[in-house]
Amino acid sequence: MSTLLQRYEELKASGAKLYPRDAARALGVTEADLVSVHIGAKRLRPAFQTLVRAMPALGEVKTMTRNEHAVIERWGRFEEIEAEDGAALGQVVGADIDLRLFFHQWGSAFVVDDTTPKGPRTSLQIFDRFGDSVFKVFPESETARAALHAFAEEHAQTDGSAFAVEPRPTRAPSRPPTPDDQEAFRAAWDAMQDTHEFFGLLRRFGLGRVRALEVAGPTRAEEIATTALEAVLERASIDAQPIMIFVGSRGVLQIHTGNVRTVKRMSGYLNVLDPGFNLHVRDEAIARAFVVRKPTVDGDVTSLELFDTDGETVAMLFSKRKPGQIEGSYWRELLASLPHKAHS
Repeated sequence: MSTLLQRYEELKASGAKLYPRDAARALGVTEADLVSVHIGAKRLRPAFQTLVRAMPALGEVKTMTRNEHAVIERWGRFEEIEAEDGAALGQVVGADIDLRLFFHQWGSAFVVDDTTPKGPRTSLQIFDRFGDSVFKVFPESETARAALHAFAEEHAQTDGSAFAVEPRPTRAPSRPPTPDDQEAFRAAWDAMQDTHEFFGLLRRFGLGRVRALEVAGPTRAEEIATTALEAVLERASIDAQPIMIFVGSRGVLQIHTGNVRTVKRMSGYLNVLDPGFNLHVRDEAIARAFVVRKPTVDGDVTSLELFDTDGETVAMLFSKRKPGQIEGSYWRELLASLPHKAHS
């Protein structure tokens, strides 16, 4: 037994009930390091696009994407897949499982067999280059488990290479934008015709997302109270209005589109506990909240964007809409009703 595995077993034997991410942190390693020494884990070759294209064969699955403060879970099937060999980006589009894939951030993948109080469980676990969880898939049937095991046998990493993660880079401080830069940034913002152009603006002006919203000014990005998430979920639930919820890791952005029904606070998390969809947000970690308005060819698109103290995105919420559709008045009125940030 490896030293790390022995330490992990001792931690579990101590009675500590920790999620793998938290257990890894307690042991001073990454979650990928912890999985790599798991007796029931089989490491796969990094043919990530092939892996995604194999997912429809599993049928009904549970999928999970998480970041430091939010977890999104959706049940369903992999439907339309774009994942070409060698591609840096891909996507899965379907009624239930809707993903944006950033393959250039993926570092490793494992098929893991566990024993749980509910019986044996098999999962596909994908990690980024730094050992953080990117995405997990849990088969829902014995047939699906068998299919995943067969894939693992065919695509196992067999070259004998030792597992290692890359050291996490330190974040370089961003350069404060000059007044001219700020004016140019606002002009570029106003010229957007698609919300996806925003990522290019961040790169062009060297801005983090929160700094960009600060520079944009209140007509484009208005800071509001950090309690906004609960207010929006409760209101959308009461009014039975479908919305879009985005939760991302470094390598996957997962999207729920539809209604939210059961909003419940438990164990330090704000939760949505619905059939086929769960959301868990440690909302006390939300340090900044903004209502953001971006111009498109279909009119303004308004979002609620939530960030932690490090400026990392916790979650984003939008109205349910498709390209070519105008955003509904209900969503705009709901966000306009949210309390502003209290000024000390």
